[in-house]
Amino acid sequence: MMPEIMEFLTRSAGMSYRNMLFALLFAVLLGVYIFFVYRIISKDSFYSKSFNITLPVLTVLTAAIVVAMQANLVVSLGMVGALSIVRYRTALKDPMDLAFIFWAITTGIISGTEIYGLALIVAVIVTIALFVLDRIKLKKAPRLLVVNGKTKEYESDLNHILDQYRVNYAVKSRNINKGNLDMIYEIDTDNGAALVREISSLDSIFSVSILDHDGSLRY
Repeated sequence: MMPEIMEFLTRSAGMSYRNMLFALLFAVLLGVYIFFVYRIISKDSFYSKSFNITLPVLTVLTAAIVVAMQANLVVSLGMVGALSIVRYRTALKDPMDLAFIFWAITTGIISGTEIYGLALIVAVIVTIALFVLDRIKLKKAPRLLVVNGKTKEYESDLNHILDQYRVNYAVKSRNINKGNLDMIYEIDTDNGAALVREISSLDSIFSVSILDHDGSLRY
């Protein structure tokens, strides 16, 4: 009885090496495709080349794990136990990165199970969804006005300029250091370039810039 049990546990599931190789190559191709989609869709301020390289590697490794789990029951049980104790604590800069991680893992799993049509359908649907949703114009988020000056008296002049340009603003930060004043405003304006020039003309101003909430420098 015992030899029969061991034979059942260790026997191969019948997946040929040709099929294994094709599954891995298919995972490589879709992984590279995910690589290029991520590069196009991601914002420059959040783009990480090392993370992007990780996506196709993750796709291939996931496919290899699934292929190995199909080939041998003992290996599959061992991998389930090993993977259950793995913890990933790397902080993501952009919530969109999480979607790409799941896409890479999903593609690897589907490729490893040889359901290639489903992997292609998922790739098409996800790509269309990403590009369409990224192009949808929503209400413009407020921008951040960052001003550094040599005296704390410039705040009243700065507020006067903002009122002149009819800018909706709110003070988010006020930092005084050795007589200098650093201010951060949340503003809503479409005339950022002229506003920056006007504020820069003040004698007490060191620097002024306008940032989007995603960290991109506008002016």
